[in-house]
Amino acid sequence: MIIHNSGSVGDVSRTALQHDSVASADSYFRLNVAAVVALNGVFLRQVGQRAAHVTVINISSLCALQPFKSMSLYCAGKAARDMFFRVLAAEHPELRVLNYAPGPLVTDMARTVADTTADPDIQKMFREGVDGGFLTCATTVERLINALESDKFESGSHVDYYDKDE
Repeated sequence: MIIHNSGSVGDVSRTALQHDSVASADSYFRLNVAAVVALNGVFLRQVGQRAAHVTVINISSLCALQPFKSMSLYCAGKAARDMFFRVLAAEHPELRVLNYAPGPLVTDMARTVADTTADPDIQKMFREGVDGGFLTCATTVERLINALESDKFESGSHVDYYDKDE
């Protein structure tokens, strides 16, 4: 099993039109997309013939499916990762691939968004969430384990913490 959970939220102090640096965008996508793609390839090559027993989990986000103001790089990166893993699942049906969106969590990343976002509505939502409205990591990990154990998801699909079917 490999779980792709590393990454960053990027610069949420800027709106989409304020991202005007190729170097900054390249740095963001290098960490959040390109590195994940490369690591996954290296891992699966090492696994080789045992790939039929491998589960690949991409920690996704609702942001992969819906726009969140001031989070354009994060949303684009999560959407790119989801699609990459959907293609992986289509190309390699012997793998179990899951794009899992853990729901809103109390993390350092959520605190960063609450403190630095350019959008007042997102700031309010994240501040309230960090102060007690968001999920704990333990809660969402339990849901992920249940989804993996039930094995009802279609390989490559996007499963959200709040989905009732998985």
